[in-house]
Amino acid sequence: MPAESARADAPSTAQVVVVGGGVIGCSVAYHLTKAGCRDVLLLERKSIGSGTSWHSLGVVGVLRQSKTTLKLALETASLLPRLERETGKSTGYSVRGSVNVTTEPARLQQYRRFVDLAGSVGLPAAIVDPAEAQRLWPRMSVDDLIGAVHLPSEGQCNPLDLTQAYLAGARQGGVRVVENLAVRDLKLERGAVVGVETDAGTIRCETVINCGGLWARDLARGRLGGAAVQAVEHNYVVTEFSEKIAEGMAILRDPDRTLTVREDARQFSVGFNERRAKLFAKDAVPEDFAFDQLPPDHEAALPYLEDAMRRVPLLADLGIRLFMCGPESVTPDTRYLLGPVPGVANYFIAAGFSGFGIGNSGGAGRALADWVVSGAPQDDLWDVDVRRVPDYQRNRSFLQQRAVEASGKLFAMNWPHRQVDLGRRARRSPLHALLAKAGACFGEVAGWETADWFAGAGERPRHSYSFDKPDWFPKGAAEARAAFESAAIADRSLVSKFLVVGDGAEAALSTVTSRDPAIAPGSQRLTLLLNEAGGVEAIMTLLRLTQESFLLLSEAPCQVRDLDLLRRRLAACDGVSVVDATSAFGLVEIIGPEAEASLRRAGWRGRLARPNDCDPEAEIGFAPVRLGRNLRLSRPSWFLLTPSESSVAMAEGLLAAASEGARLIGRHVYHFLRTSAPEPVWGLAVGDQVSPFEVGLDCLVELSGARPFIGREAALAASRDAPERGLVALCLDDQEAVLHGDEPLLRDGDVIGDVVQAAYPFLPGHAVALGICRGAHQLVGQRLEVLLAGRRCAAQCLDLAVLSGASHCMSGSLDVDSAA
Repeated sequence: MPAESARADAPSTAQVVVVGGGVIGCSVAYHLTKAGCRDVLLLERKSIGSGTSWHSLGVVGVLRQSKTTLKLALETASLLPRLERETGKSTGYSVRGSVNVTTEPARLQQYRRFVDLAGSVGLPAAIVDPAEAQRLWPRMSVDDLIGAVHLPSEGQCNPLDLTQAYLAGARQGGVRVVENLAVRDLKLERGAVVGVETDAGTIRCETVINCGGLWARDLARGRLGGAAVQAVEHNYVVTEFSEKIAEGMAILRDPDRTLTVREDARQFSVGFNERRAKLFAKDAVPEDFAFDQLPPDHEAALPYLEDAMRRVPLLADLGIRLFMCGPESVTPDTRYLLGPVPGVANYFIAAGFSGFGIGNSGGAGRALADWVVSGAPQDDLWDVDVRRVPDYQRNRSFLQQRAVEASGKLFAMNWPHRQVDLGRRARRSPLHALLAKAGACFGEVAGWETADWFAGAGERPRHSYSFDKPDWFPKGAAEARAAFESAAIADRSLVSKFLVVGDGAEAALSTVTSRDPAIAPGSQRLTLLLNEAGGVEAIMTLLRLTQESFLLLSEAPCQVRDLDLLRRRLAACDGVSVVDATSAFGLVEIIGPEAEASLRRAGWRGRLARPNDCDPEAEIGFAPVRLGRNLRLSRPSWFLLTPSESSVAMAEGLLAAASEGARLIGRHVYHFLRTSAPEPVWGLAVGDQVSPFEVGLDCLVELSGARPFIGREAALAASRDAPERGLVALCLDDQEAVLHGDEPLLRDGDVIGDVVQAAYPFLPGHAVALGICRGAHQLVGQRLEVLLAGRRCAAQCLDLAVLSGASHCMSGSLDVDSAA
């Protein structure tokens, strides 16, 4: 359609505008109609499928690194046959299976863990030996292989045909489609999107969904900061036709070589991911870019092609029909972006699929459409939620650094706590230099440089990776012992901190918090933010500073999400403002039997009459400190909150006065202390699809009075019946076994749940994992099994109330609480 015709056909209004006609945009539009939306407009700047969708390899894969994306991939695979029948459009979809090989023992261990996960959701998967792998894929060399995972249900399709099928389904549902019409900007009024600015003028609407792919980054970038995606170059080759290539061959992956091979019409398409990618469109995508190819870098591709020929010797005898170089968009952590854009109402995004757009198109499109129509996600989507991304990671310089490495991480080993090298040191605690001098080995959490563990004197801190105990494990064990025998000091400055201020602050918070914020200045209280369905949106520590000001503390990775949540919920309240104060305060915790004595030697002279009191005028060293108890850990624990500029003085005073045997501890030991407490953490054991009654947080929901708050009615209904599933704390018999999350839980051989929060087993006899499973209230003292890389590990279910010292949540006997 010519541009002039597009302008003539463009309507002036729509309920929902989807920007971008690639496979994701067409899927979202299709699923919006399935969710009941009847006034959808799809705008494409050039032609449907242009940009990145058209040159995809077309693998409909389910080999994913998280349970969230695995489920969305399975949904896509089950949708495609139905989509063909419904629309009469072929997608070219065929189930071939895949053979995923490796030469690395650690990779094989990762495959075994995936097979466990796959089995728990009903996905066929099996570990096979090299001989069986070659039988499944005869054209490869297996001399150096140690094993493979076979996924018989994986498939492939034609990417443009799939995009057109989604489009046909969308049109059948009433979606209007306009091609050759570029969206230049968003129209904003009072903090909400009310339309789009196009080459044909303004189109007013209620909701905009940015599915712009390569262009998603730059839409409204000047005003809203843009999306955290950056385009990089991606190469693959297509061989000549050969009778030696059998039709219907399975997909072959060799992630050690970043290699993917798929057969189509007796040709091989051979893809590879460069470990250091070349950037595309640093500043802006060229205006006329559509079905364009980029100049291939033959020299850079040669080592990967040589590796491919070693794995598939036949490739050396085949001519290359096409050397394809095209762009794809990556995110800083290689997971795509889905959900509402923070800071503005009625604006959603689905972008940054990094080569997984075909395989996740159906599930992700459906999940986002449901979110838009219902106003809330219907799935646990935190793993891909756009609000997990810190604001600074939308910075151009950062994205260009991180994208070079991120693309290569798509095939890299998915190590627990894997770190990146580029784009680091953007966010540093006020105590960073002090921690570095003490031997901290730094990792990244939500962009923060945080001490993972501490090396000994004269030792160089460095990361080492393992699915089992890493080589620094003894250092962590020593840190953990300090928390039980003396005192452990943890820098927790990365904790998210929000000021809610104004003469209407108490009334406003009363409408959103599960516990009444009407407490005295100088007090604290643990509370929840629920959604309308009764799920937990946030766990927050509420500190009342003055009659008109509160400080709320929450998890570091949730900073953007929780700030957006508070601002949206309190926006209509008079006399209240919400301010992000995360960088304004340092926060340290001291934990252990000698914690209070250490504080007193450091200068504290106050006392707390009740556990939920704070001392707002404490002095530690030269620093003014707000000091309070953290009762969620079940160990004696105190938090110290001070202005950032006083953090070093506070820490120096505390360290100088600390008891003999006291240690600085890193985040791995702190997480062990939380898990063994047990303290369910939001984003792990707790989420917006989880009821507080399922995870032992029901004592944080006040239902006895008449105070209305968001989620109260759903919580009241949930309180009337025992939940079908619940939280269990697990202590493994095998203290050498290490869990990392998503491991299935078995009882009498049946899967009844999975591990949702896990820690390194630094001390014997303590809970090292939390699981959610059916019939949890009947399992205290019982034996379960954890499926770990193909073997069954026996575990004891511990009593949550006993573990927590019958303190806060589990008995409700204390009016708690804690600093995040």
